[in-house]
Amino acid sequence: MRRHAAETPGNDVPEKLRDIKTPALIVSGGDDLCTPYIAKYMYDRIPESRWELFRTCRHMCFVEENEQYIKLLKDWLNANDE
Repeated sequence: MRRHAAETPGNDVPEKLRDIKTPALIVSGGDDLCTPYIAKYMYDRIPESRWELFRTCRHMCFVEENEQYIKLLKDWLNANDE
């Protein structure tokens, strides 16, 4: 599926990240198979983004570090409530 998406003409999703105008919270785990490099890539391109790395988590930070994740999410939502 990824290869198909990458080969589809006009599929310039990475370039469209810069067009996101709303605040974005990017959360990743240090041991995630979707590496922190991908999260960093998104963070560098989404203008109003915040990136939080849960160093000892894999992909499901919201399960593995639930209390810390919920606190982060509540704080971020309160800070970005318009």
